[in-house]
Amino acid sequence: MRNIEAPGSRRTIGLMSANTWADIPTILLSLVLPSGDGPMAAYEAEFAAVLGGGRAVSFSAGRVALAAILDAFSIGAGDEVIIPGYTCVAVPNPIIFSGARPVYADIQPDTLNLDPEDVARKITAATRAIVVQHTFGLPEPLEPFRKLADRHGLKIIEDCTHALGARYGGELVGTQGDAAFFSSEQTKIISTGAGGVAYSRDGETASRLVNFQARCIRPSVGQERRMLVYLAYLAALQGPVSSRWGDPIGYYLSRLGLMHGPVTTDEEMACRLPDVFYQRFSSGQARVALAQLRRFSRNLARRHAIAMEYVRILAPAGVRYFPPQDGCEANYVRWPLWVDDKAAFSRFMREHGVQVGVWFTAPVHPLGVPQINAGYEAGRCPAAESAVAQVANLPCHPRMSLGDAGYVARLVMAYHDQAGHKPAGQAPVNKGEPCGG
Repeated sequence: MRNIEAPGSRRTIGLMSANTWADIPTILLSLVLPSGDGPMAAYEAEFAAVLGGGRAVSFSAGRVALAAILDAFSIGAGDEVIIPGYTCVAVPNPIIFSGARPVYADIQPDTLNLDPEDVARKITAATRAIVVQHTFGLPEPLEPFRKLADRHGLKIIEDCTHALGARYGGELVGTQGDAAFFSSEQTKIISTGAGGVAYSRDGETASRLVNFQARCIRPSVGQERRMLVYLAYLAALQGPVSSRWGDPIGYYLSRLGLMHGPVTTDEEMACRLPDVFYQRFSSGQARVALAQLRRFSRNLARRHAIAMEYVRILAPAGVRYFPPQDGCEANYVRWPLWVDDKAAFSRFMREHGVQVGVWFTAPVHPLGVPQINAGYEAGRCPAAESAVAQVANLPCHPRMSLGDAGYVARLVMAYHDQAGHKPAGQAPVNKGEPCGG
């Protein structure tokens, strides 16, 4: 194996959130200030301003934002919604909870985004909407889907949970469909631990989103405080240097009930509606979100620089990756690539101090989801099933340096140098990290 200089014995390279020490003053302030709607209104206005206008409505998670959009479009029992067969359980669940049925269309193997031709084949008289996912922050041009939508009277919902700040045709993702939903869960472009936004430029749709928000329950003061402590933990103890000793502290904070991060409940994993699902965003998280948006240009620039460093080193070596389509500008939440053996690749990288992502471990991620409960039948989306087996993703977040990115890329090349060598024994099955949303 080629000689690779590590970025430092105390430094780790993981799938970290966008929270940094810069968030700590805001978190501490939120812990002492009373809750109220002021920070949420300011955050929603700023989020909409980032997208160039329209209306942004905040919720406790991206999945609740999608539920709000389905409600705004009166989608329910007897209806069908087409979604990618390469997604997280957070997407089909709100459809199922509404009484509608998710219908899975395949992806394009070169983009990891929806295949318009397969979408056309899946449209029936019951189809009401198409969810277009911008996977990993790679924009999906909407033109072919707009033609289908206009022909069949359908709504286009953009899944922008991976892609805040990405563009196609010079326009930001989320601004060209009928509505869009975003996530600020800890693994996403901006992080508030958990959170989501529903967005539309249509006045009637926006009014219905606001009405749905008003029917959602508010998080308790205890919930808000535990999430803020979790955000402080992410910012202070899960950084490139501190994460090696932050885990034990996090364990005891959780055991003592002092902090609580985002969860996908057992009911949601089984595609059943939990007792508490339709919740609003908290004011403390909204303050952190505003701080994140104020640093958003730096966040975007760093992600772009890291992605370009991966391309600079790995493209000449013939590593198969996923460049954006013509006219598109990606904002990678993770940097995806094809590997021969995802489990072996993840193990190799981990042994050298790098955590890589395994999104997606099933057509409806994670692997622990009973696929039939989510309405997915094996063999329905062969390109998606192939990607599940062979697409891994590299860290690409604003807490990385270009030196980190170079080290990760050289490790990838070292792994490919020994392609064809399979470690003895069966590689462990990784059921997959939560996808949030």
